[in-house]
Amino acid sequence: MGWVVSCAPVPPKTDREIAAESITEDFVVKYVRPFADPVAKAAHTPDNLPEALLLANKITLVEVIPMSARYVPEDPKVVYTGRIDRPPNSGMITGVPNAQKIGLFFPAKLDQPEVEVRMNYSCDVCGFIAVHLIVPNPLLVNPQTQN
Repeated sequence: MGWVVSCAPVPPKTDREIAAESITEDFVVKYVRPFADPVAKAAHTPDNLPEALLLANKITLVEVIPMSARYVPEDPKVVYTGRIDRPPNSGMITGVPNAQKIGLFFPAKLDQPEVEVRMNYSCDVCGFIAVHLIVPNPLLVNPQTQN
């Protein structure tokens, strides 16, 4: 018995698939973590979040999601809402395929200069921290990811 080879055309990737695949671990290390990590650390004491740090790191939102005694997430508490205009988006994916703990707000247009991402942190003190920040559009930083 021989192999059957399908010659069906592969459908082109959607704009959302292209955008999601453009967020890689290398991108996160260079453009996300240096700005989100210090904010997540400061969020352990959310009443003491330094405004200068939040503005300098283009933070749009910080959420703390406490865990119940049974390790069930409770309602999120927004501990900071930024005064920075958020880039236009067309929805969100909570987990991108090429990077861990990242959510992406899909760019409204693939060539817009910046996008919003959410970096997720587990926290022994408060359960879970989500830091939303504005970063360069990875499609413009790594144009080869569009192919």
